[in-house]
Amino acid sequence: MNNITAYWDERALGYSKSSVEELSNETKSKWQQHLLHYIPTDQHLKCLDLGCGPGFLSLLLQEMGHTVYAIDASESMIEHAKANADQKGLTIDFSVMDAQALQFDSSTFDLIVTRNVTWNLSSPEKAYNEWLRVLKPGGRLLNFDGNHYLHLFDKRYANFRKSNAYDDPHQTVHLDGINTNTIEEIARHQPLSSIERPEWDIAFFKDQSVKMIDVQTTPITFTNDAFETETIIERFHLCVEKC
Repeated sequence: MNNITAYWDERALGYSKSSVEELSNETKSKWQQHLLHYIPTDQHLKCLDLGCGPGFLSLLLQEMGHTVYAIDASESMIEHAKANADQKGLTIDFSVMDAQALQFDSSTFDLIVTRNVTWNLSSPEKAYNEWLRVLKPGGRLLNFDGNHYLHLFDKRYANFRKSNAYDDPHQTVHLDGINTNTIEEIARHQPLSSIERPEWDIAFFKDQSVKMIDVQTTPITFTNDAFETETIIERFHLCVEKC
């Protein structure tokens, strides 16, 4: 087991608690609208949730009437995802699997979704190639992510973390005693942590047989300690369609 998988095993219980809360409040409808913007409402899709964690997107897609397969490298995350699905009476195919080496046949899925996963990966190009491999022609990949640890490398992002505009997400989740310094140290060695995105992702997909459907960013403008105005991209999502 590598360090990042071990960390997410430790985070599984608290992360699951947060996901269950999200599925019980206005966050659920917000994410449903995100999904509905990119997927047809009149089709039954075969979906893959990559790095599913405790099953947030998996449960949403299954409740929307789709067939869902979901994978995560963390065995503890999968255990919690299964429990969350059972609690709602949902049938989802959960598996412990490396998102960079998928055990599925090529051209299997109509839709692939992933949330806050690509920044974790040691080989993101390999992962993207794998995801496109298992996607059917005409199928879509929808990736939600962010520049979560660019503050370790980029002064603007470090300034944002020190500003009043920054709202630490770790203050509103169930950490259950987990030391988040661990993931910061791991993130220092992940290839995407030091790259401002989604420019990197857009450049990758330009060389692939895909059509870029949409790229949306969440820019944040703030005042730094020197009373200067700066702008960073906190989160983004993109959708591509396989040709």
